Amino acid sequence: MNILQKGLVSVLTVAALSTLYGAQFEIMPTVGKKIANDDTTLDDSKVLLGIRGTAYVTPNVGIQLVGETSSKNPTIGGGDTDIERGAVNVILESGTQKVRPYLLAGAGYERTHGATVQTTDDDSQMFYNAGAGVKFGMTDRVSLVTEVKGIHKVENHDDDIIGTVGLGVKLGDVGQPRPNCNTPEAMSLDQFAKMCKTKKPAVSNVVQITQPVQQFQQEPQVVSEPVSEPVMEEIVDEKTRCVVDVDGGDIEMEGPVVTDSASDTGTIPEGYYVQMAALFKGNGEMLTSRLERKNYHYVLHHVNRFGKEATLVLVGPYQTRRAAAVALRYLRRLSRNAFVKRFP
Repeated sequence: MNILQKGLVSVLTVAALSTLYGAQFEIMPTVGKKIANDDTTLDDSKVLLGIRGTAYVTPNVGIQLVGETSSKNPTIGGGDTDIERGAVNVILESGTQKVRPYLLAGAGYERTHGATVQTTDDDSQMFYNAGAGVKFGMTDRVSLVTEVKGIHKVENHDDDIIGTVGLGVKLGDVGQPRPNCNTPEAMSLDQFAKMCKTKKPAVSNVVQITQPVQQFQQEPQVVSEPVSEPVMEEIVDEKTRCVVDVDGGDIEMEGPVVTDSASDTGTIPEGYYVQMAALFKGNGEMLTSRLERKNYHYVLHHVNRFGKEATLVLVGPYQTRRAAAVALRYLRRLSRNAFVKRFP
């Protein structure tokens, strides 16, 4: 088995392994001819037939195996010899898919045999080679290759320049875009619903069912269950001894019509009230004036708290706890500490 056959077997083996593991590989049959020669004993200017295989470790860097052979090259002393070369090169590429210039460099071994007259100059020996070329893309996988390289033989210091053309065929991954594995950006509910309606009709029903739930959360309604009385103590301002907390603005709401703007009698009508504040000092004029602007009926009820006289600002009365709880939602805009309480 000559070196070209061995090279072909090696190239096909590496190509099969590269394809199996999804790597990029290139097989290239070549035809070359020596265009400059300073050898005085061997006229090795016959056509060189070769096969190359390049395994790419990155999209632009590859390891190349080369096998070349040339038959019946005449010697100066008479007769002829066959030349076989094998080499390993590193190849660096750049450019686009249509035009890719490259550089190569490596080392190999040249074997000469079959000469009728043997000289020391054409003995088998090591060589170094370096060159440059251009690949012209014909399709995604096939390219036309032109190359010029120089060979320097170690023993006889013979320098040759060889021109080569070839046809490169790529196998395995040729760089098509792969699926994006990054975490997708969060999509809105509308985008998700559109995607489900166009691509997954079965999921569309789920989106339609969950939409009313979202609307319910945005516009909560009063539940029919009894509202429990909040358990809280009045927070007393040490300076004013007043619990009044006014932070609301003017709002439109429905409330009981004013029937009595103030009452300081000892007893109050039975019912449910919203206690707005417990005044230990001051008359709570700011709070009562806002209640009047909102058309709320309120009562000033005098009690004894903590051993001191206090005035409770009560809005009501309401016949049911539920009605008082509805009013409480709005009244807490005037006093955050308001709560429902039954009197007497």
